[in-house]
Amino acid sequence: MGRAVRITFGLFVCLVGACRPESIEKSGPRAVPAGDRLFTSVEEPSALAARSLLARDFGLLDKYVADKLADQNTDRNAVDLARFYSGFDDLGGSDRSELARPIVDEWVARDSRSPTALIARGKFLIGYAWKARGGKLAKDTPFGAQRLFRVRLQAAAVDLARAAEMNPRDPNAAAGMITVIVGLGRPREEMERWYRRAIDVAPGHFHARLNKTMFLAPKWRGSEDEVLAFGRECARDAERHPYAGLILAEALEEVDSDRRISGEKEIYLARPEVWEQVQSAYDRFFAKYPDDIRARFYFIRMAYRAERWELVTETDRIVGNRWVEGTGWRSLETYRECVAWAHRKHGATLPDAQALSHFQRAAELTPGYPDAHYWHGVTLERLGKMDEAVAAYERSIAADPTYSRPYARLMALAGRLPDPCAEARRLLQASAKLEFSRTDGELVEKIKARCPD
Repeated sequence: MGRAVRITFGLFVCLVGACRPESIEKSGPRAVPAGDRLFTSVEEPSALAARSLLARDFGLLDKYVADKLADQNTDRNAVDLARFYSGFDDLGGSDRSELARPIVDEWVARDSRSPTALIARGKFLIGYAWKARGGKLAKDTPFGAQRLFRVRLQAAAVDLARAAEMNPRDPNAAAGMITVIVGLGRPREEMERWYRRAIDVAPGHFHARLNKTMFLAPKWRGSEDEVLAFGRECARDAERHPYAGLILAEALEEVDSDRRISGEKEIYLARPEVWEQVQSAYDRFFAKYPDDIRARFYFIRMAYRAERWELVTETDRIVGNRWVEGTGWRSLETYRECVAWAHRKHGATLPDAQALSHFQRAAELTPGYPDAHYWHGVTLERLGKMDEAVAAYERSIAADPTYSRPYARLMALAGRLPDPCAEARRLLQASAKLEFSRTDGELVEKIKARCPD
């Protein structure tokens, strides 16, 4: 599950990036002051590849690939190697592409007989091609960008085909060729030929299957029926190859994305019979690979889309404050906002004692959202934890002094103080220019009458 997902489901990624619910109150700043201090990035094989290339540590790159190929009968090693190669793809699509381009050329020139170097450059050129295209649909891409896209993909095809001939034991050259075939609009027979080459070497190769899913997707060369049929074919291999079982979930998500783009309002993934298939695929997978954190992020993304708030929060507890790049979330900030919203939605269905941890987590994930702290405070207040409620309301005001709701609650709680009117007047003065809801406004008027200037 590397860059292939960002290419395959590029339009969905944009939508995930905009997944902040419309009903989130958007008052005031939403900076994340605790950002890097709260989350720790988990280094993936792709990051090792990118870092080693930029350091010109070609020996380490060759050794990593050789070690994985020596034992690629395990699906996990095959996936790790594919994720490793995706680091070059990521570099090609990043703002470091111009820095990396001469280095990957240097590697190939230094060892022109290295299939690893050729696959790395081929993967880099795929990312570089998509960077030229800018993530747009073909009809929206300027002619010059389309031409550059094709030229770079054609160069990638040369490198990957050479690498496949030099080392047929490495399935990643063949898997990469499928992506090239999609981009260049080549026929299905050619895609199937490269797919079979990859699968014959590594039967559980997730990325070869994922790239074929891209080819069969409605937005590219296929249809809903074709992509779902392939997903179910892969699901039948899930007992032997758990990663392959996830292809059905990806196919279902692709159908959901395509229908949303076409204007369908119903959430396809939220249908019980559809979600049951997604859940089943991931249940089987996590039974075999419970420590695959990257897959947890994909599952959270799908559960969020299907509005399975409880599953989002349960998986968030497993993932904790870890972050993996390239899992379909536009940014860490977006991920935090969406997971926080899921905690709030699920918490709202629970008794206060059970809901408290969800509102607390939402406030922790989105410290720049005043309403997150406000609802945490409301829950604390209902539970009689008045001092903690006051602190939460104060954090809400600190996040956005123009957000009126915590002022009203603090005025109501001022009666606990030795001089309640002194505190009430301070709050009235601080909120004098703010607009209150009808309920809060009635409370404020009562406070004014009780504590005149």
